[in-house]
Amino acid sequence: MLESEIIKRFLEVLDRIKHIRFIRVGSRVPVTLPARLSDSKLLAILRKYSRIDKRLHVVTQFNHPREITPQSIGAVNNLLEAGVLVSNQTVLLRGVNDGPITLATLLNRLVVLCCALLCFQCRPVKRVKHQFQVPLCEGLG
Repeated sequence: MLESEIIKRFLEVLDRIKHIRFIRVGSRVPVTLPARLSDSKLLAILRKYSRIDKRLHVVTQFNHPREITPQSIGAVNNLLEAGVLVSNQTVLLRGVNDGPITLATLLNRLVVLCCALLCFQCRPVKRVKHQFQVPLCEGLG
């Protein structure tokens, strides 16, 4: 969501730190605002700062198969074409993706997108705990 110039300044600073081997950015932009990742100026910046010696890694958060649209697929493809590694951290959410068919469909579609996959157990935070959290024993089942 940041302006491209601000992203560039962050990456310039991080790039100068020699012991940093990768830069990880978490973002739902490929899901919620995929058009942002068609900006040629932004993609050129990402391409410049994602190299073999210091890789840029974007972790998306697709949580339901319906979020995988032609636009979001295009956004992920643009990241990959810019040399950015892409993975996905799905949050297991009650009533959203906690059914085996829904979760399997989501994960299978993400594999096709070339995303490494993580499934995140929703933390028991106050406003989420009773509405979205799936207990670990149910998530494993």
